Amino acid sequence: PEGISAGNVFPATIQRIDLAGGQAIVTASAGQDFYVRLTSAAVTSLGLREGMSVFLIIKTRSFYLL
Repeated sequence: PEGISAGNVFPATIQRIDLAGGQAIVTASAGQDFYVRLTSAAVTSLGLREGMSVFLIIKTRSFYLL
């Protein structure tokens, strides 16, 4: 991706999408697993699916280490 201010951009592959109650947890592998919380509507509108290549764009203020 170009023209964004985030300095932490990682190519990843969606491994799993878990939907429950209007929310989604997307597991994406980028050398390690990342768990991304989205709305179910966002998953649908972005056309996300398991096996899809994506970019993880991480801003430090919205990142939590578990």
